[in-house]
Amino acid sequence: MATVGETLKACRERRGLGLERVASETRIRREFLEALEEGRLEDLPGSTYVRGFIRTYASLLDLDPAPLLEQYAREEEQAIAAGRITPPPDLVEDLRTRIAERGRAGLSRRRAIGALTAALVLVACAALAWLALTRPWTLRAPGTRAASRPADAVAPAPPTPSASPRAGRKPPAGDAGAGTRRPDVAPATGRREPAAEPEPEPEAAPPRTAAGTGAAEPVAPPGQGLRVADSGVGRAVVNRTLADRTERFAEGETVWFWTRVVGGRKGDSIRHVWLHDGRLVGVATLPVGGPHWRTWSRRTLEPPATGRWTVRAVAPDGRILAEHVFVCE
Repeated sequence: MATVGETLKACRERRGLGLERVASETRIRREFLEALEEGRLEDLPGSTYVRGFIRTYASLLDLDPAPLLEQYAREEEQAIAAGRITPPPDLVEDLRTRIAERGRAGLSRRRAIGALTAALVLVACAALAWLALTRPWTLRAPGTRAASRPADAVAPAPPTPSASPRAGRKPPAGDAGAGTRRPDVAPATGRREPAAEPEPEPEAAPPRTAAGTGAAEPVAPPGQGLRVADSGVGRAVVNRTLADRTERFAEGETVWFWTRVVGGRKGDSIRHVWLHDGRLVGVATLPVGGPHWRTWSRRTLEPPATGRWTVRAVAPDGRILAEHVFVCE
């Protein structure tokens, strides 16, 4: 009985077709056509491809491919039994194996993505917690009003004595070491300190009148009645009260100067003057909104900051209301 290759070759020669034309029409490489016609199954790419070659070749020659495929199956079994070719793999089992491997790989990727997402969430939560613990939050009692404008901004550098109309004037009393600079002027350092936080403002009292005359008493100049009932320096302000009072700090720490002002009126203000080794380094102007007012300023001791520091609370008329000395080591 003729083989599949012999049948195809005989039909091709009867039609007068060459291998080159068959290869061009079927798009099957010539070496595969020669191996198929000569029965060299070991030189063919595989059972699935060979069956496709047979269908295409038979269609070109107007042959029924079914008998040829049955004949090829018998020839393939004989070649496997003779050890000329290896048996084809179980395609279904191979497909199942590949699907299972892809499933395991996808599960591993999903687990890795889930672990990475959880790690990012934990890092974000830790960052938020760190900010909440380290940022100086200000608590305001219900019903209070915030300060009318930001305070504690460091004032710009003063003009030089040669160009300033104020040159030659003596500094106010109590500002020893500040040279010719006024206590309300500080060098331009680019730093900003936090605004003061007020206590609840009491209800306004009616104007006082002179006894028996009904006429209003003369109004005192702004800031004349101001005084500081309590003050200090420390490492924090908690619930509008100074915490961790100390007179020794290290470079990099933040120093808080806190004052409790009494006798003030809405519109008054005081100044916190900061001096390092007798040199003026910053001034913060803080509004006072009532007879009982708490206010504070702060400064980070950025290197070089070692030495003797002095902070003063100064009234608008130049009176020193409070003074504290601390050391940066």
